[in-house]
Order: sequence, then structure tokens, then C-alpha cells
Amino acid sequence: VNPVAPVPAAPKNPPTPQPAVTAVPSAPPTYPNDFVGGPEFNTTAGRQAAGTASVIKLKDGTQSYIVSARHLLGPDGGFKTQTAAKDVPAFVQSIRIESFSGGSQHYDVTGLLVPATQLKADGGGPIDDMAIYQNHDATPQNQAVALADKAPAVGTPVWVVARVRGGVPEGQIMQSAKVTSNSEWIIIQFDNDGIITAGASGAPVLNAAGEVIGVYSGHSQK
Repeated sequence: VNPVAPVPAAPKNPPTPQPAVTAVPSAPPTYPNDFVGGPEFNTTAGRQAAGTASVIKLKDGTQSYIVSARHLLGPDGGFKTQTAAKDVPAFVQSIRIESFSGGSQHYDVTGLLVPATQLKADGGGPIDDMAIYQNHDATPQNQAVALADKAPAVGTPVWVVARVRGGVPEGQIMQSAKVTSNSEWIIIQFDNDGIITAGASGAPVLNAAGEVIGVYSGHSQK
């Protein structure tokens, strides 16, 4: 006679099967109404409106700053020649931001000098395209969004806050993406491959907590 393996008794109240857990995409973060929009730069070479700019601050700070892309202070932004990093403080006198929510705010600013020791001789480093301006106006300080204190991990969802030229519904300003590299540059891949990003230069990139993790500089088709 072959031995029979014992069979455990069925429980009196068998557990109800639970559905599989599905990952839920992070919802886009919120931010103050006048945090981001289209800047008009008032400079020693005249006024030009181009790209995107936003108002940020350090997590534990109260002083706010305007951040954007330095290449907007050149032919890409309507100026005859490209402004060097060392010349930004003397070149830009004030900035007006037409926010995506419909407001308009003027900022008296001082461009901050990017340390020459951090610039690459041949350009191309992340800091080369940063343009940071100290805001001297007290009233709009509460529109600033905090700067994240660490780089996002690969795979993290992020959002570029900008009007783009095409590939998305008209009026859409939150462009979702995921981080694919966080070494020297933070590189992202848009969830929508059809986005045409013209106009996004200088736009803030937010994490799910609504913190700024970077500034959009440019794109590649690779």
C-alpha cells in the first residue's frame, strides 16, 4: 500500500483572493500661479521675449531667484550675439514673466556670475547654459518653488512645465517624462514621443513633490 500524503483541512473561513496591485502613475504636481511663464528680458541691448523662466528658492531659504537658460541671451532669444556667462550680471537689468496662469510680474534682478572654474573651456557642461538672477522684489517671493536637494533616481517621473510647439493638446503645459540618466546631466525621456519642444528652453523640471530638479536646456533625437 502506498503511503498517502496528509492533506491539511480547509480553513473554515477561506481568505478572499486579493486583486493584483497595479502601479498608479504619479499625478502632476501643483505649484503657485505665477511660478512659471514666458520671460521678457530687459537688457542693455534691448528687450526680447523668449523661452521659459521660473521662480525658485532653496528649501530652507526665503530669497527667490529667477532661473532660465543662458542661450536665450543670444540669437536663439532674438539677440544679435551670444552673451557670455561672465557678462550676464551687467547685461540683464530686469525680467517680466507672463505666467501660464495669466498673470504678469516684473522683477528687478541681478544676474549671478557663474564661477569660471566650473565652466568648461570648450563649453557643453550643464552649468554653461544656466542663467540665474537674484530677485530684488519682496512681493512675489511667495511664488517661488523649492529646489530639490538631490538628483532624481533613474526611472523617476518628472514634468517639464512649458508651452511647446506641437505634439500635445493646445494649452497643455505639464509634459510628463522619466529620468533616464542622472550622472553629469539629468537626461529625461518624454512619455509622448511626438512633443516638439521649441519654446521650452529654460523651463523648470519638477518631481512628484513639486520641487525643481533642473532646468530644460535642449533636446536630442537620439
